[in-house]
Amino acid sequence: MKAQIILLIFLPFIILPSCFNQSAKKVSDEKAVGDSILVIQKVFANSPDKIEYEIPVLKGTKLRHGVQKRYYLHGSLYSKISYKRNKRAGMAYTYYKAYNGKKPVVWKEQSYKNGLLDGVCRRYHKDGKLQAVYEYSKGLPAIGLKEYSQSGKELKQPTLILKKNETGGNILITARMSNNTKRVVYYRGNLAGGKYVTKNLKKLPVNNGVGEIMVPFTTNEKSITIIAETTTRYLNKYYTAATIQLK
Repeated sequence: MKAQIILLIFLPFIILPSCFNQSAKKVSDEKAVGDSILVIQKVFANSPDKIEYEIPVLKGTKLRHGVQKRYYLHGSLYSKISYKRNKRAGMAYTYYKAYNGKKPVVWKEQSYKNGLLDGVCRRYHKDGKLQAVYEYSKGLPAIGLKEYSQSGKELKQPTLILKKNETGGNILITARMSNNTKRVVYYRGNLAGGKYVTKNLKKLPVNNGVGEIMVPFTTNEKSITIIAETTTRYLNKYYTAATIQLK
């Protein structure tokens, strides 16, 4: 009988911590918007009193639908991304940090269709002036990035230089950038539509910024296209391509 009494007395103390743990693990809240959308609020992992995401979903599903917002830890808007049934659609915006209630300045605006980058995208300097213009098609990046200084001057981009030499019954093709950067990746392959970089291209071995490929002299190929990928001083991806005639 004494054992039963002790168990009853201590049982609440066993159950209560479990309840407290469940409360502490709660990281989101929900609020209704219209008749079919719920906005799920998720907080920062290390700051549970501050909201990091506001995610609109269709009621009864996990499908994102509407404008998702993300915030910096200090509270200013970080990004706005539109979704249609869980796929990004329309223009997505990323912002620089803003303080003292000031309106955030757009850093990136990127166009999406069916969940993939598609269309003309832009980046801006912190003062709001245009920094870069680039393009995608169905998730594939295009060559032809344009960048601008804060004064508005278009910046000159490096070109891809290809050379060939016959050696031992083969044709050695070398590739290098006109600015001699060593931070570059070279691919062999053709551009889709003459301007878009496709996936699963074969990489060339690179040594000190120079790419090489050996082609048998007996090849039936009349030309080879090489694509270069590098990063600019503004940390934008830059693609360029060149074609060399073999015969």
